[in-house]
Amino acid sequence: MTTFRSRSMLKCLLALIVGLGVSGVLAAGPVAGAEQGVLTVVAKVYPKAGKDADVEALLLKMATAVQKAEPDCIIYRPHKSTKAPTVYMWYEQYRSDAAFEAHRTAPHLAEYRKQLGTLLEKPTEVEVYRSLMK
Repeated sequence: MTTFRSRSMLKCLLALIVGLGVSGVLAAGPVAGAEQGVLTVVAKVYPKAGKDADVEALLLKMATAVQKAEPDCIIYRPHKSTKAPTVYMWYEQYRSDAAFEAHRTAPHLAEYRKQLGTLLEKPTEVEVYRSLMK
């Protein structure tokens, strides 16, 4: 029985160490000195009734397109609300104003944006923030 507990504790400790190492690496990127102009964008979308699965699929396609075509996009990650499962939000970070402008006008997203517009109950809510970290 002692061996089982020791192995379990060892596995938990190892998972914690690995998790901290990974999160440390991920957290180090945006706050490093070269990232002082980082823009963070938070956008919310509200699908029409019965269109949430379509919106979810489209957001995932958009995320894949951004990851492939926009090297100055640090993160582009769609989320689904835990309180209101038909509300979606995505969190984005860009290295500069120019990177964000390139994203806003990106031809690889034009068709997705048209499709998304037809699936929404109301216009997308967008907020833009600038990092305080230097």
